[in-house]
Amino acid sequence: MNNQFSGDEFLYRLSSFLLKEGELHPEEISRINSDVFYLKTADSAQYVLKRHRKKVSSEQQWDFFEAIDEVNIIPFIRFPNGRRIISGDGYWTLAEYQQGKRLRYTRDADRSAAVQALKSFHEKAEGIHLQAQIKRGSYFFRAGQRLELFKKTHPFFELYGFENLYSDIVQQTALYLERSSAFSWEIREEQEKEQGKWMHGDVASHNFLHSGDQTFLLDFDLLQQTTQLYDYIQLAQRFLPCLNWDPEQLFRYRMVADSDMKPWLYAVGIPSDVLREWLHQLQTKEKSSLLVYLEKMETNWIERRYFLKKAEGMLKL
Repeated sequence: MNNQFSGDEFLYRLSSFLLKEGELHPEEISRINSDVFYLKTADSAQYVLKRHRKKVSSEQQWDFFEAIDEVNIIPFIRFPNGRRIISGDGYWTLAEYQQGKRLRYTRDADRSAAVQALKSFHEKAEGIHLQAQIKRGSYFFRAGQRLELFKKTHPFFELYGFENLYSDIVQQTALYLERSSAFSWEIREEQEKEQGKWMHGDVASHNFLHSGDQTFLLDFDLLQQTTQLYDYIQLAQRFLPCLNWDPEQLFRYRMVADSDMKPWLYAVGIPSDVLREWLHQLQTKEKSSLLVYLEKMETNWIERRYFLKKAEGMLKL
């Protein structure tokens, strides 16, 4: 069973694979994305099937779900034959299908729901110590790595006439990495690891599902035991374009305690999201759209600089 067959043939083989390895009898299968599928069985039970590229990722999530108290997440469930994971062209897990709507950060109500859902998750995601867990580099180490990769893309900025934008991004990233180093992030990480605290790792809007009066978190592939403040750094960076880069509006969501405002804001100032999205853009086949992408990047960058200047003035950093 592999993904090299045409759509219908792949789904047929997938159905046979699920029956053989998991004793699951799907009557209907549809693809949500390349690695996620919706299943419906003859008795109208609905599931979400996910393929993981690495076994260690699915195993860590399973162990975490079994250790955490009931909270606003959608955990894995066992296959009908009792297996947690079945393998074949990847490692497959099963979850109950939850009907609902994905959040949109363009909406104030959805932004507030995301903050409250994340805080509820963080409250439960502590005191959890797993024997085996994925070791990931720190937030700032990964940001430094992205900066080095970003520097290698200088020829594209030169080709399209955006050298000033390139230089400004490199300088700001280096500056805010240096400013952030003044805070004891490593000590904080170790303290929260000792307390068994976990971060979600990917707080994109599509990883929140609103159903009824509850908001659930999805997709724990980047789950990590470390300081939970990192989730709010990423969340702030995702909110800001929807807030016209206004720091007053961002502060209104009260993501972090007052004592954490300075280190949090300095970390938000590291444009990890800009570096990540640019590097991702270069991996796509649509190289012809780079000029349009760079023009939009420059406009957003000017707005980002306005945010940092105003925020630093408000907090007198």
